[in-house]
Amino acid sequence: MLKGHARRKISIIRELIRISTPISINRFITSAMSAVEVILIPARLLAGGMDAKLSMELFGKLSGMAMPLIYFLQW
Repeated sequence: MLKGHARRKISIIRELIRISTPISINRFITSAMSAVEVILIPARLLAGGMDAKLSMELFGKLSGMAMPLIYFLQW
């Protein structure tokens, strides 16, 4: 009886890992891309000739106002 119960537990654990792995990988990639975006956009605005304060201000407007509106309109 214990052998069958142990096999069932292993089967459940394998199924949970099979389901959760793609979700976890997706979340990791999303977080990594968000971090890259937070670094890259202000850096490129600086490279384009803006000062640090203005580039951060524009990035704040983009991420705080424009992006939520764009995401909302996609629904």
